[in-house]
Amino acid sequence: MASITYTTLNLLTSEGTVAVFIVPGLDPDQYGELHEFVLEAETAAELRAAIKAACDRWGREVSFG
Repeated sequence: MASITYTTLNLLTSEGTVAVFIVPGLDPDQYGELHEFVLEAETAAELRAAIKAACDRWGREVSFG
């Protein structure tokens, strides 16, 4: 099975879209975890902070557009 080299997401918040670029890409378990805290974030700043913390735990690099 080939590894995913990156994941790109555009997530909608009440404040607008948060563009996310993650390297290397997420696996299915990480997508599941991401889904949980994306639903809990109320602001774009909270969403970015949660994604950054998760990527740190997962050993992934993240940038926001």
